[in-house]
Amino acid sequence: GYLSSINPYFYSTLVSYSTGYFIYDFIYCLRHLKNTNLKWAFLYHHIASVYIINMPAKYCGPLILFWAELSNIPSYPVYYYLKKGETLSVNLWKKRQLFAYICIRIPVLGYLLYTNLSTIPDPHILYPIIPVYIMGIVWSLKLLRGWYSP
Repeated sequence: GYLSSINPYFYSTLVSYSTGYFIYDFIYCLRHLKNTNLKWAFLYHHIASVYIINMPAKYCGPLILFWAELSNIPSYPVYYYLKKGETLSVNLWKKRQLFAYICIRIPVLGYLLYTNLSTIPDPHILYPIIPVYIMGIVWSLKLLRGWYSP
């Protein structure tokens, strides 16, 4: 709603709901995930996400959030069909997940990050989200390896 109307009410709603989600999931990960590098990557991702979401809209937080969440949509059916044990559906959605994630996370979010870093007066305020972008590249490679390895 915010991206189509630039309505401040929608922006405050976006910030509130998204921040609440990331805080809830941060606490969940902290309490329930095993103490691995993946857990710490998730926790950092959540902190950086709350950071970018709560920045002024001019730094593309809503646009970054939109594209990042759009790239995640195919992962939800993958998880669902994995739990149901439906291999054909899992494989179909894994292809969609691979395509959506890699095509959005690397070029689209890379472009938004680069544009912001090169145009805003204080690019150092965006440095905390650079590791999240790198995590997206690493996860893309994991998805590729998982799909193409026997």
